[in-house]
Amino acid sequence: ATAETTTSISAFIDLTTPGPIVTVKTGERALVFFKAHVSHTDADAVSAISFAVSGDTTLNASFNYSAQADGIFTPGNKPSICGFKYLTNLTPGDSNTFTMKYYTGATDSTFELRELVVIPF
Repeated sequence: ATAETTTSISAFIDLTTPGPIVTVKTGERALVFFKAHVSHTDADAVSAISFAVSGDTTLNASFNYSAQADGIFTPGNKPSICGFKYLTNLTPGDSNTFTMKYYTGATDSTFELRELVVIPF
């Protein structure tokens, strides 16, 4: 729930406290839900959340499966951004680890109330 800020504008990254992180045994498929509250003060900037997968499968965080907010969102006006992705190309095995990642195109973005749910199939 702690608010954390990033100034990275080149890639999806971990915050000071990484995650949330979920490790589950999967088959070839999983349904992933992700959510966070975001704030930034740059009118033309984008803040985004996504997730990466490691373990039996490797998948980098991407704008192709992300949730984004653009415009001015001050600390008193923090929208909740959320997204989901149905993955069908996981490598079945012992476990896959899903980790939320964060991006800002703003001077800085603050993320809080971060949630990640993974339903394996």
